[in-house]
Amino acid sequence: MVLEKWHALGKRLVASLAGTAALVAIAMPLPALAFEKLTTVLDVTQGSELSETARNLENGGYELAYADWQSFYSWYHVNWVDTRVDMLTQYTPDFGVLWGVSTGEYGQKFEIAPSIKVGVIQQLHLTPDSTLSLSASTIIGGQLWEHPCTADYGDIGGIQQVNCRLAASSISPQDTLAYLLRVNPETFRLVISYQGNF
Repeated sequence: MVLEKWHALGKRLVASLAGTAALVAIAMPLPALAFEKLTTVLDVTQGSELSETARNLENGGYELAYADWQSFYSWYHVNWVDTRVDMLTQYTPDFGVLWGVSTGEYGQKFEIAPSIKVGVIQQLHLTPDSTLSLSASTIIGGQLWEHPCTADYGDIGGIQQVNCRLAASSISPQDTLAYLLRVNPETFRLVISYQGNF
């Protein structure tokens, strides 16, 4: 148990260091013509679709062999929800780099990995009164995965790895592992917008 905690802590530290290194690289100055680079916060968001997926797993539970109730709540409830900060570093009046980080989320039986967001935004002035904007961004990391439980099935089954939520089902412990959640976030976003004065 102690070894598992140290392993999880090590993974979080490596992910944090990788994210910091990537952000330093993204924020390095690029050549700009007669324009002072400007970085602004676009958005701070707590929670995501994957956070909501984890929240939905809190409901329910089952009765153990000695009539004790095993609730899912403690396995999937967290005090800190995945939080994302999105930034824009503007290099010219019409071009900027989108970037951001998320903290990740860690429950007893699941985790959402930290992530890095990178992208660009470009404006094109089609006429003096109209502007076409294009932004593209991608997410690196941020996967949700569920951890198995170790359960004792007595003399017949012995100690086995099992999907925690399905440990009391009629499915064999080994077969329940196929139902452990492995979900990727939305990794690519492309937004095209047009603004014109008529």
